[in-house]
Amino acid sequence: MEGMKACIRHGNVFDRFPELKECFIPNGTVLDGKLIMTDGECIPHFEQVMKQLQTRSLLKIEQLARVFSVQYVVFDILYHRGKAVLGRPLMERKTLLDECKNDVLAQIRFEGNETGLFEATGYAGLGNL
Repeated sequence: MEGMKACIRHGNVFDRFPELKECFIPNGTVLDGKLIMTDGECIPHFEQVMKQLQTRSLLKIEQLARVFSVQYVVFDILYHRGKAVLGRPLMERKTLLDECKNDVLAQIRFEGNETGLFEATGYAGLGNL
């Protein structure tokens, strides 16, 4: 694995989210998560992610970056420094994610009642997370 990529089922979309260039993750690391864009009030806008995915114009991408903040919400780590870690316990993998903390990557850490998490994310408008 060389360089950084942001891949979805349609290929690498790294160039459409220049904020991701500010991320540091160790070489050979593969993360699983969801890209979100929020406005000035931290309200997520899924439709803006879709709009930016379809945008090829660098000028338009720069304009969107001034209005919306991009974060990659990380759920899990699949590879760490080139080694598969899926067989390790979840809490151990979450600890490996601490190496990847920065302003663009957000990590979901939740222990306890799943119903409470479901209700809280729905209330915050994050039901699709």
